[in-house]
Amino acid sequence: MRLKDKVAIIAGAGQTEPDGMGNGRATALTYAREGAKLMLANRSSPSLEETARQVRAEGFTVETMLADITDEADCRDLMSATADAFGRLDILHNNVGAGMVEGDTINIELTDWQASLNCNLTGAMLLSKHALPIMRAQQSGCIIHTSSIASVAVYPLIAYKVAKAALNEFCRWLAYENGPHGIRCN
Repeated sequence: MRLKDKVAIIAGAGQTEPDGMGNGRATALTYAREGAKLMLANRSSPSLEETARQVRAEGFTVETMLADITDEADCRDLMSATADAFGRLDILHNNVGAGMVEGDTINIELTDWQASLNCNLTGAMLLSKHALPIMRAQQSGCIIHTSSIASVAVYPLIAYKVAKAALNEFCRWLAYENGPHGIRCN
């Protein structure tokens, strides 16, 4: 029970297909088994509810919220709902990520580029921005962002690759900036 009495938000707690076991669902089950109280967030209801069902089936309590991490109001509301439900926030686990088929750089559509950066980078900043006041007030917390090997490897989805590489740097900045507040970022 390494996470006993810890409160964790898992953003991207479902997956593209409601069935199966992706990173978000596996993280939710693992955190619950380790004793964490969970707030699960996802942009689609069927997948989110299936993750919550699996957690509850093992006897754990879980709260859920539909949220689009590219929407600042949703990120703010997610933090407020978590604080209201549990009184604190110990772990923010951002598992959201999506790539798009782009092909040759000269054929990249600006809207696809912006959507990839918003999903894979801006959403991480918005989640962190609204989690930090709670964590700083507690003088403790952990922020985890799921990156990708694509950030350092040759990978054909350039906007995804760029966003995940920038996410790695953003995490380093968060760790540097928030270490004095007792907050880690990985």
